[in-house]
Amino acid sequence: MRVLLVRPPHHNPVLAGYLANEPLPLETVAGAAPDHEVRLLDMQFDPSLQATLESFQPDVVGTGGCTADVPAIRKLLAEAKRACPSCLTVVGGHHATVAPGDFNQAAIDAVVLGMGELTFAELLRTVERRGDLAQVAGLALPAEGGLRHTAERPPPASLDELPEPRRDLTAAYRRHYRAFGRPVGVINTAKGCPFRCRFCAIVTEMKGRYLTKSPDRVVSELAVIPQRYVRFADGNTFGSARRMTLLHDAIRSAGLRKRLMIDARSDTVARHPELIARWRAIGLELVALGLESIRPAQLAATGKGSTVEENARAIEILHDNDIRIVGQFMVDQDFSEEDFDRLLDFVLEQRIQLPSFLITTPFPGTPLHEEQAARLVTDDHTRFDCFHSVLPTALPLSTFYRRFFELYEGAYGYRRMTTAARDRVSRRRRSSDLPLPVLAVIRLFLAMNRRKLLRSLGLDEP
Repeated sequence: MRVLLVRPPHHNPVLAGYLANEPLPLETVAGAAPDHEVRLLDMQFDPSLQATLESFQPDVVGTGGCTADVPAIRKLLAEAKRACPSCLTVVGGHHATVAPGDFNQAAIDAVVLGMGELTFAELLRTVERRGDLAQVAGLALPAEGGLRHTAERPPPASLDELPEPRRDLTAAYRRHYRAFGRPVGVINTAKGCPFRCRFCAIVTEMKGRYLTKSPDRVVSELAVIPQRYVRFADGNTFGSARRMTLLHDAIRSAGLRKRLMIDARSDTVARHPELIARWRAIGLELVALGLESIRPAQLAATGKGSTVEENARAIEILHDNDIRIVGQFMVDQDFSEEDFDRLLDFVLEQRIQLPSFLITTPFPGTPLHEEQAARLVTDDHTRFDCFHSVLPTALPLSTFYRRFFELYEGAYGYRRMTTAARDRVSRRRRSSDLPLPVLAVIRLFLAMNRRKLLRSLGLDEP
């Protein structure tokens, strides 16, 4: 059969390409269909859906994405049905798992729940023999009276049971897959998380499970990734210190020399400085650190379990090991102007090279969504992107947005560039600090896109 897998276009064209990873979930789903002719269309860089449908004439069209992608997913599957009425249309992924009812539409034939690789493989076998999809475990089937759920699919014992990703299918787009200006490959080594943050839906999506790949499997995948830079795209890579020790040993023994980017909790870094040092020795250059807040009360309210003291210790450890920090912060709707000022001062004082400011968003499938559902000010899925506030703000909305945008301008602005230049002259600049040209490019991006970014937030230039 002919199978077309589609990544939907980016919901916000202004931000598209700022951090563009390869569509690893679709590549892995493609790996589960070795006996079929599979194509992968990445609409973030190639809008030719209609032409592809007409030329390829797929028997099955599959897609997926996050909450902000919902309208685009509905639209592209409706277009697929119009162009190829007999094709089977399938949606899976994060949002489809936590809120499958959003895809109970006539143009959609099946919703894949949870880890969809094995489910999709069985679905293809069933379609090929003209069987009954109701017999395929792990599906929700759209119907007039509401979704009909099939039997629950048991999870695999480990991620080693999943197919290896078909990276060849995205060869035409590979030049676009970059992080912070560098070509980057992506690997998945763990799914789920042993923690219970109130703002995160991973626990709901994975039903509380934390599954990993063996060190040998990770090494075999790393070895075939062509890019020098590799991002570990896991919910919690450092979820187990013992596993990370074994994985470190396997990568070192294999002699792999990749430059690694990994997400980590601040308390994990604070408790295992020796592990961070060992990973630095095998290529760890950047850690996306979930700092969340500099306010103890806000941090405690996330349910994360970490403290501001652990945040400070983690920052210190990463600086000591010459590792760049992507500092991830939540901007709450109760922020005052003083809160914005304090957060920017903290970022600059702590020399966080790549701060990321995201507006607190109650995503479907999270405890935060259950608590805040009645206060939502919009049901527009595209607004659930951490750059729009879907809850009321204490400041006037226009002021809140402008101060939010000014966090980025300040963090990557002239004050930061002046400090970097002074440190460079005095030879105090660490190799983990951002070079001046990189800061200048980021600053230029902000300046050139200021009007577009403000308009994407529903604002006009003052």
